[in-house]
Amino acid sequence: VIINDLTAIPVTATMQGGEWDFLRLILDLSMAVLKDDGWYSTQGNGYNNKMALGLYEDLLESLPHKFQMTKNPVSVPSYQEKWVFYTLCKNPSKTD
Repeated sequence: VIINDLTAIPVTATMQGGEWDFLRLILDLSMAVLKDDGWYSTQGNGYNNKMALGLYEDLLESLPHKFQMTKNPVSVPSYQEKWVFYTLCKNPSKTD
């Protein structure tokens, strides 16, 4: 299990710049050490930041690893808004 609590998804119009570079680096390093069937959990951003969340999901889809993704909108009282959290299971085994 890896819990990334370093940063939220940047609110930008494109996946460019230092914040996205840092996010990509952390994601790449995490996926490199995460075992198959391992879980990676991270915060996204505010529920209404659809563009930022969409860019992050595009980034996830570009990863060379297979994974199962879940995203959960949760009301966070300290943020005073609904926030999206992501969980990835790397190369999930089949349980047919």
